[in-house]
Amino acid sequence: MNYKGFLRWIFWGKRRIRAGWRICIFLTMLYTITVLLSAAVGIFAQKECSIEEMGWDSPLSIAYLVYLLISVLIASLIMLRFFDKRAFATLGYSFDSGWTLEALTGIATGFLIIIAIFVMGTVSGIYRASLHQINLPVLAGSFVKYLLLIFMLAVFEEVLFRGYVFQTLVQGIGRIGAIILVSIFFGLGHYFNPNGTPAGAINTGLAGIFLAVAYLKTRSLWLPSFIHFSWNFTLGYILSFPVSGIRLKGAPLTVEYSGLEILTGGEFGPEASLFTTIVLLVVTILFIFLKRLRPSEPMARRWDKFLSEKHLSEEYMLKETTLPENSIVEKNGEHS
Repeated sequence: MNYKGFLRWIFWGKRRIRAGWRICIFLTMLYTITVLLSAAVGIFAQKECSIEEMGWDSPLSIAYLVYLLISVLIASLIMLRFFDKRAFATLGYSFDSGWTLEALTGIATGFLIIIAIFVMGTVSGIYRASLHQINLPVLAGSFVKYLLLIFMLAVFEEVLFRGYVFQTLVQGIGRIGAIILVSIFFGLGHYFNPNGTPAGAINTGLAGIFLAVAYLKTRSLWLPSFIHFSWNFTLGYILSFPVSGIRLKGAPLTVEYSGLEILTGGEFGPEASLFTTIVLLVVTILFIFLKRLRPSEPMARRWDKFLSEKHLSEEYMLKETTLPENSIVEKNGEHS
């Protein structure tokens, strides 16, 4: 193999740049766009400035999340359009028939998961809830504020962890490797939150696996995004628990807890609890075998079109909106 051939082998896969290099380009682009936008709004990301340091109720928090979300969407759009040559809708956000059902399913799923954890803790005598005096104008203001903030944060994390990077990894190393790798980083990312613990990181990694399954079953980010949003909103705002170590203000309920940290989750919150581990394992298995979860017809057609244009084997196509096992991104990957 000559020098040029060696370089081509290093950087080039099946008709395009290898998956690993595309991910490196995406992350470099994301960082660059984020720095430029942060300078434009007067927030300097290179200085250690986090949402919890600014305060969740600070106007800067909204600007911080807005430019992070815009940055990751722009970087995704550029990569999809110019490097992958596939429609932006294949990222996972498209207003096809059925997207509202996916959103409602996500809201219900996230809510029920947290309620199941709360019920397990209450029955065990660990959690005790009480309704404090409510000031309706204050409650309404905090409700809208946290609704927007938590939704934007959930969408940002889903695009970052289940969007372009994850989808490209699945194409490169297969679904199992991609799920494990991205979920490890998802867990580690939350480990460095305030009051982070190994148990919290492990459960967050399990949540990453669950959310990845939700994406792969539907090929849509609506479902995992709304699960993520509903989970955080129910946990942090409605029940006033810490969300990955961060407490919100203005919740209508006050929940006190005592007992072993492995059950309560400690200051990290119930996400570090054994109850959460059990519930996540159950719902992940349920989602894997739930046949009603499948890509919408428009989304299946988009992926089939993309895969056929890349001259990939027909055995991997999404046919008749079947379950993802028939897809190239669900098999062993394209090894690019």
